[in-house]
Amino acid sequence: MSRILFLSDLHFCDYRNSVAYEARRNRRLAEFIRGGHFDLVVNLGDTVSRSGVLRADLEPHRRELFDGYLAWRAPLGVPFLECALAREKDFFQDLYGQPMDYAYQGIPGFTAIAFDPAGGDLRGTAEQWHWLEERLAASEGTPVLINTHVPYPGNCSRPIKPGTYIDVPEAVQRRVENFPSRVFWASGHFHWELEEPVVKGSLTAFMGGRFRFETEPADYDSYLRILNTETLELETVVNPV
Repeated sequence: MSRILFLSDLHFCDYRNSVAYEARRNRRLAEFIRGGHFDLVVNLGDTVSRSGVLRADLEPHRRELFDGYLAWRAPLGVPFLECALAREKDFFQDLYGQPMDYAYQGIPGFTAIAFDPAGGDLRGTAEQWHWLEERLAASEGTPVLINTHVPYPGNCSRPIKPGTYIDVPEAVQRRVENFPSRVFWASGHFHWELEEPVVKGSLTAFMGGRFRFETEPADYDSYLRILNTETLELETVVNPV
């Protein structure tokens, strides 16, 4: 049995969390990962908070803060698939040793794709969509997981309007929704209500998870999702850390 854990919107070094709160969360999350026997962890992005919401003393050192994330994940002993944001494009591949658009095939009979639309996280180029369609064609007959930071259109209750979801071409939408095997599309970005995955034909689109900021109400739940690559079932873990 193979299991994939999804993380999203870790927001390292955000002023909405104290240093002590973040350290405690990260320690508990590491314990959860070690105890979960996962075959892959997908980080859906917003790993380090953007300028403007970083703790003020860290603003000049934003790039270096990713090293703290790498130091946190290094001892966990599980492969990570990383999703990029446009603001990370200048250093992403050097940092992670992984292209921004990348197909991970370390789980037999299963393809996991990280995809970053080049146009400011919302609109990919024609070349990128062609690359994605080629990956799909190579995976026909086996399950596929696509991972992006910004969500697939309509995969939560936020209204579909410009600037909200990825601008997925209609041809690609038809392709994934009518694929001959199951397609999962995981994303983050919205620190949104815990909602059921959206099923459109062969496609299951879902939010991968969220973490409560220290400044938010105590009853604002965090959650993580886990995909079993053999049964193709999604598990939701509420307040895991």
